[in-house]
Amino acid sequence: MSLRSLPFVLVAALPVALATAQTAPSTKVSGTLQCAKPNPQYSVEVGDTPGHVFTLSKATCTWTKGLEIAGSQTKEGTSVNREDIKGGEAETEGLHTSTMANGEKIFVKYDGEAMIKDGAPQNVHGKWRFKGGTGSLKKIHGKGTYKGTPAADGSVTFAVEGEYDIPPDKAASPK
Repeated sequence: MSLRSLPFVLVAALPVALATAQTAPSTKVSGTLQCAKPNPQYSVEVGDTPGHVFTLSKATCTWTKGLEIAGSQTKEGTSVNREDIKGGEAETEGLHTSTMANGEKIFVKYDGEAMIKDGAPQNVHGKWRFKGGTGSLKKIHGKGTYKGTPAADGSVTFAVEGEYDIPPDKAASPK
């Protein structure tokens, strides 16, 4: 290779090197989230078949074993949830906001399903993904799964696991 072609090779390789350097490996996380009985909770009969209802609810939650994210732990949060309940099955989707120990927040979109028996959820499970955050967590992304264990008082304990990464802030990078 001649010295004249070396600058071309370096310039051509730079985007690949930068892309590789900016792709942080995902960090695995797991935790336990305890959500109280929803309050408020609204239910509307759909009317197409007996027992088919849509619900909208909000629950306050506490991380009994917080997710460790970028050196801080999740502490508490709220979940706003929509369910389509029909024939003993429920499809769920919602948004969860958690506050970290350092005051920053993460935003999570989730969807899942559950079986309904005697008006109570059973076999709660689903998937989640980060929708962003505040401060240093603004660009967080990742995903995972959850499994819920409902209690007789209407609360639910969720086992949460997944992974995340936070791309470097290009604005803060030297040019």
